[in-house]
Amino acid sequence: MLLLAALLGGVAADASIESFQYRAAEALVVDKSGKALFRTSRDFLLTVSGNPQGRVLDYDPERRMVRVSDNNPWWIPCDQLQPLANACQTTASKPKTRGIKLPPQSSETGDGSVVGPAARGVPSCPGDPRCPNAG
Repeated sequence: MLLLAALLGGVAADASIESFQYRAAEALVVDKSGKALFRTSRDFLLTVSGNPQGRVLDYDPERRMVRVSDNNPWWIPCDQLQPLANACQTTASKPKTRGIKLPPQSSETGDGSVVGPAARGVPSCPGDPRCPNAG
């Protein structure tokens, strides 16, 4: 009976029980509007965010990013994360036409660090005095 209640009560998928993983060694952390704040490793982010389990706290399907801190307005764009079961899903179907394929414009270098216009001038944490601290 308890199992049935748990199944019925848990029918809706909840993104907050899902953990996120980076696609590369570092990810770009942005604010709600998508402005780059800093780039960091997952371990450092979990320490300073107040989210040691690395849970997806909220998902914005319009902007395609997940909130990773209860204490701060820190979000990570879906393209920086490994695929998630309950967030960052694309609902748009691909057109059934043929076209040219351009090489992907990666935001990562071979060493896994984030580059590109969104990451220019952004502190790389830890180590930069502009980085957030866990205190």
